[in-house]
Amino acid sequence: MSLPTPLTHIRQHWQRLTTQHGRAGAVLLLVLAALLVGSVVYTLEAEAPWGKTVQKRLAKGRELDVPEYRIIGLWWASIASAASAALLLATYRSWLPKKKDKLPQQSRGAPAWFWAAILAITLLGAWERAPRLHHSLWNDEEYSLRVYSHGEWVQKDGVTLFKPVTWEKTLFDNGHGNNHVFTAAATRISLSIWRTFTGAPAGAFDEAALRMPSFLSSLVTIIFVGWLGCQMGGPAVGLAAAALLAISPWHIRYSAESKGYSTMLAFMAVNLAAALLAPERVVCAGGSSLR
Repeated sequence: MSLPTPLTHIRQHWQRLTTQHGRAGAVLLLVLAALLVGSVVYTLEAEAPWGKTVQKRLAKGRELDVPEYRIIGLWWASIASAASAALLLATYRSWLPKKKDKLPQQSRGAPAWFWAAILAITLLGAWERAPRLHHSLWNDEEYSLRVYSHGEWVQKDGVTLFKPVTWEKTLFDNGHGNNHVFTAAATRISLSIWRTFTGAPAGAFDEAALRMPSFLSSLVTIIFVGWLGCQMGGPAVGLAAAALLAISPWHIRYSAESKGYSTMLAFMAVNLAAALLAPERVVCAGGSSLR
């Protein structure tokens, strides 16, 4: 049974893309197309920054709060996403590698003993940092926990009740620039996992669960710094770099703090690794590899 003409056209186009750019490249273009459609639909259907909610609050002479910033941020983010996706789709022939191109492999393969040593160094780093997981909270940690990730106990009609933080506040409230959004969300998820496995009530929290995202980020940083050192100077350099970071007093100091510093360093290491690998994966429009 033959497929309808539109479906046949889509299948042929898909086969052409997979033939030219491989399945991964075709899937990437499909994701970009979905992002474009979703962004356009959201832009058209969602309330705009000049809509009634924002204007009503401005008309009262009041400062904008989380709901208004959510409307403004998501609407402009959808505009930026749609424009970026449209540009990438329009120019994909100039940046998406073709399947027939043979990409150079210049990264150094690390020997097995290197990874065994990195594992030992990472375990040493975990041992150095673990005691700080159970420390009491200090000012910034307590504020972030109460305002962005967990909630607080309040008095209402003479009764003490726990008022949890909404996800809207976790993701969009950053009035003083002190909400490290990724860490706040990761902390909230970590606390939810802890309560699920321990059966703790909604108002309870645990210092170790609170700090776990930052703790794990610090260990990821040690591994990536070791790999970066190996790529740039060999296994000995990588092990030395990882070991120095594992015992660094300042890195230990911030590795278990429930703020965004540890995750920021982890993302920096990941970005450096991506930048190191990028020239090996980029192919110019003419087919020549970019060195």
